[in-house]
Amino acid sequence: MFITDTTLQAMRQIHKTAMMDECEFLIYTPGGTDPYNMPEPDNYTYQATLPCSFKPLRSDEAMPETDVPMLDGTIAFDRTVEEQYGVTIRNLDRLRLTRLHGDELAVPQLYDIVGEIQRDSLAIVVPIKNVTDQEATDDE
Repeated sequence: MFITDTTLQAMRQIHKTAMMDECEFLIYTPGGTDPYNMPEPDNYTYQATLPCSFKPLRSDEAMPETDVPMLDGTIAFDRTVEEQYGVTIRNLDRLRLTRLHGDELAVPQLYDIVGEIQRDSLAIVVPIKNVTDQEATDDE
């Protein structure tokens, strides 16, 4: 089935208006050594606040018998978000969900990007896993 340019543009516009959530994009920077040759931890640095759409994973969608880490959901971005905000979303980076359905979260949710990031003509879809409190304090 072929989609006309007009239909594709309309679908893109609808998808863009569906970005009612918001997340902070945290870019990964590797640790290194300090002047005394002691190891320093990896770091995640705030880069931008991006409009997104969060979809939690339903329990019947989980695949417990695979080697893939259990996902907590996906976050979708408009396909132009990387160009518009001057960022590149990679598997090493993290996302902090700060607004859900237009409302600010009392406790933002921190997620690792796990699995393959899917990019197509409408969206960038990122599989995510919740970061535990211990992992968050170890790295930030």
